[in-house]
Amino acid sequence: MEQNHLDRALKKIMEFSSFFNQYFQHKEPWKKGPGTATCVFLSVNAACSMAIAIYPFLPESAQKIWNQLGFVGKVNENKWDFISDLLVKPGHLLGEISPLFVKVEEEEIEKYKKQLGPSE
Repeated sequence: MEQNHLDRALKKIMEFSSFFNQYFQHKEPWKKGPGTATCVFLSVNAACSMAIAIYPFLPESAQKIWNQLGFVGKVNENKWDFISDLLVKPGHLLGEISPLFVKVEEEEIEKYKKQLGPSE
């Protein structure tokens, strides 16, 4: 696949992620108001779709998401067609949840920048 197609694909995936992040923040399901169950249901299914979509870019993170969603097997065994399906059904039990990424502190970033040398 050409680099341009990869760039566009990743941009679309990030737009989808951003949209659902905004949706989740706007609905505020932690306040347990009307529509909470629907918000959580759609958001968890969005995370499921994201796991399938990001696999070519971040395979280990995609698999972690898949496992945290309570699915067994390999995320890459799913077809792209499944991205639009609601694979997480009501009553589905999630797996063990943990952070996907470690926060990198500013000091560490600066240290790595110095090790790499000046950028052109």
